[in-house]
Amino acid sequence: MRKIHGELIPKPILIYTVALLAIYALPIGLEGEWYNFYEYLDNHNATPYIDVREGYPPLGFLIYMPLYHISRGNQTLFYYLLRFVNGFLLSSTLYTLYLTAKYVFGEGRALRYTLYYGLLPSVIIANTYSNDIVSLLPASLSIYTIVRRKPILSGLLIGLAALGKGFPAILIIPALLYFEELTDKIKLAGSAILVFLYASLPFMLIAPLAYISTFTHHASRGPWETIWALIEGYYSHGGLLHPYFDKFFYHDNLSYIYEPNPYDHAFYEWKYSFLPTLLASLQIIMIILIALTLYDRKLSSKDIVSSCGSLYIAYILFFKGYSTQFAVSTSFYTLLAAMDSPLKLLIPLEVSHILQILSWNAQSIHLTLRNLHMEMLISAILMRTAILSYTIARYLKLNHPNLKGIASLIRSIVYYLTFLLKDCIACIATIIILLSAVSTSIYLHSYVEGGSLRIIIGEIEASTDRWSTIHLEDLAKGDQIIALFETNTWLEFQIPEILESELEYGLVNPYNLKNSFDQSLIFFQAKLDKHDIYVRMKHPKIPFRITDGLDKDLLCHIRYENSTLTIELKDEGLDKRNSIFRIAYPYSTRIGYEFPLPIAYSVIDGSPSSIMLDIFDDKDEWIYTIRLPATPHQPVVSCEIPQYILGDDISLIALVVSLNDRDSTTIKLYETIGNANNHINLYAENTEKIHYKILIERDPTLTLEYQLNLSISTILLPILLYRTVQISRKGKHSLKL
Repeated sequence: MRKIHGELIPKPILIYTVALLAIYALPIGLEGEWYNFYEYLDNHNATPYIDVREGYPPLGFLIYMPLYHISRGNQTLFYYLLRFVNGFLLSSTLYTLYLTAKYVFGEGRALRYTLYYGLLPSVIIANTYSNDIVSLLPASLSIYTIVRRKPILSGLLIGLAALGKGFPAILIIPALLYFEELTDKIKLAGSAILVFLYASLPFMLIAPLAYISTFTHHASRGPWETIWALIEGYYSHGGLLHPYFDKFFYHDNLSYIYEPNPYDHAFYEWKYSFLPTLLASLQIIMIILIALTLYDRKLSSKDIVSSCGSLYIAYILFFKGYSTQFAVSTSFYTLLAAMDSPLKLLIPLEVSHILQILSWNAQSIHLTLRNLHMEMLISAILMRTAILSYTIARYLKLNHPNLKGIASLIRSIVYYLTFLLKDCIACIATIIILLSAVSTSIYLHSYVEGGSLRIIIGEIEASTDRWSTIHLEDLAKGDQIIALFETNTWLEFQIPEILESELEYGLVNPYNLKNSFDQSLIFFQAKLDKHDIYVRMKHPKIPFRITDGLDKDLLCHIRYENSTLTIELKDEGLDKRNSIFRIAYPYSTRIGYEFPLPIAYSVIDGSPSSIMLDIFDDKDEWIYTIRLPATPHQPVVSCEIPQYILGDDISLIALVVSLNDRDSTTIKLYETIGNANNHINLYAENTEKIHYKILIERDPTLTLEYQLNLSISTILLPILLYRTVQISRKGKHSLKL
C-alpha cells in the first residue's frame, strides 16, 4: 500500500483506479456535447463568463477547457482526456470517502463503504460525461476536514465545491454547528465566502451580467425527470434545445424573444404556477429542520456525516429536475445519510439510476427496448422519489429537530452583531461594505431595466425573386443582435460587412419543432453603427418546413399544380458529398399497423439513394426512421410500422430524400384524405408576409464608481473578518450555534 500524508491507500482502491481507467479506455459512449461547447467558444473567439454565459459555475466548466485546447480538432482524444481526469477525480473522491469513514467508523467498515459507492455501475457510467465529480471531490474533502476540525481548510473547500456546482454551499450549515468556538465559525464562513468572492471578482469586474446569468438562467427552466415533472405533465429531458448563440445574451433579455410555453424547457410555462415557489419553500424548510436536529446538543462526527448527506437529499428531493449525471453525487450523499445500513438504500437507488439511464439509451442495446422508455423513466422517478423521501423521514425520526432553538439562535445572532458593531473598525467596515454592495446592485439593476437592450418589431413582405430590407440604426460595434422571423419558410440572408461565417441560423426544439415550427432565428454581432438585413425566400411558402439540405450544394425547385407539389432536387457536386433533403410537418395521431401517410408521394424522375420517413414519437421522446420505397412512378400512400411503436402518439413526421453526389431526382407530393383533423392542404406561394422581432443588446460600459464599489467591498471584507476573529478571541462572549 502507498502512503499519502501518512495515510495508507488500500490495495483495493489502487486496483479500482487501474480497473476504472482500463474501462474508460474502451471506445464506447464517446459523446460530443462537452467538446461542442468549447469548439463553439473557440470558433467565436469568445471567453466564457465574459463574452458568454455558461450553464455551470466557473470551476465546473473551465476545468475541461485546457483538454479541448490540447486535443483541438480531435474529439476522440478530448473525451479520453476527460475520462482520465474524471477517473482520477473519482478515485480521489473514493479515497477521501475512505478517510472519512475510517475516522468515523474504523478501517473495516470504511473500505466496505468505499467500495459500495465506487462499484455502482451508474456512478462509473455517469462519470464519463458528468461534471458532478468536479464539485463532489472538494465537497467530500470538506466533510473530512470538518470532522477533523480544520475550519479554514473546510471553508476553502466548501467555497471551491460551490464554484463547481452551487448546492455544496449548504454544507456550511452542519460545519458551523459542529465547530464550538466562535473563532472557528468565523474562520470557516469567512474562508468559504472569500474563495467564492475572489474567484468571481474578475468576472464581476469585467462582465457582471454574463456572470450573473450563469446563476440566474436556471430560474426560467422547467421541471424534468422528477415527480414534480410528472405532476406538471412534462415527460421530456432537461436538455436546452436552443441555439448556442443564446449564450451571448443576458438571460432575462431573451424572454422578450422566447415566450414561455410548455414545450420550451429553457423558458417554461408552468401548468401549476405555484409549484416553483412551493418547491423552493420546501427546500428551505427541510434544510432548517435538519439544521435544528444539530442545534444545542453534543455532536459526534457521525452526526455531521449523516447530516451532510441528509441535507443534500432534502435539497435534491425538492429540486425541480434530475439528470442521469446526478447519480455521481446522489449515491455518495445517500451513503453518508445512511451509513449504518447503506445497502438497503443504495441498491434500490441504483436500480432507479440504471432504469433512468436505460430509458434514454436503451436503443444502444436493442431498438425494441426504446418502446419501454416511458415505463422505465416513470418507474425510475417513482422509485427514486420513494427512496429519497424515506431517507429524509428516517433521518428526522431518529434526530428530532429542536424547534425551541430557533428563538435562542436568533437572540444569539442579534446579541453578537450588536456586540460586534460596538467596535469602531468593524462598524465602519460593515457600513462601507453594505453601502458599496447596495450601490453596485442598484447600478446593475438600473442598467438591466434601463438601456441594455432595444426591441424592434415589424413586418416584411418576402419573395423568392427579390430581396426585402430591414434597416438597423444606432448600433455600436459588438452589439449582440438576434432576430426572430415567424415563418416556416427557409430564408436566405445577406448583411453587408458581416461574413457568412459570422451570421448564424438557429431553431428551438429542432427535433420535434414543438411551438417552433414557424420560427426561424438569426444571430450576428454588429460591426458598424448601422446594418441592413436583406431577406429572401429560399423556396416558395409551403405547408412543410425544410429542415435540411438548402445550406449546402443542393438545388431545390418547388412548384404547385393540380393539387400536387413537384420538388426537383439536384446535387451540384460542389462539396463532393451526398445530399439530404428533409421536409417536416407537425402531425398528431396514434400509430396503427398500417400508417396512412398524410402526404402520398411518388418518384417522377431520377433515382434517390433512399427515401425515409422520420416519426417523432411523443411516448419515447425519439425520432424513428422508417425506410420507404423509392420505386419510380408508383405512388406511396402508406407504410408498415415497426412493432415497437404501435399504439404510440406522434407529433411530427418528416420525409427524407437522400441523393448521391451530382445526382438529381423529382418527387411529387399528393394530398390524401387521411384524418380530417390532420388533413394537409398543399400550396406553393412565392411571396409571404413575415412578422419579425429583433433584440439588440449592448454590453454595459462599466463605470469607475461600480468597479470602485466592488473593489472596496472585496478589500474590506477580509479586514472585517480578521477584526471579527480578533474581537471573538478577546471577548468572553460566545455565539451558540
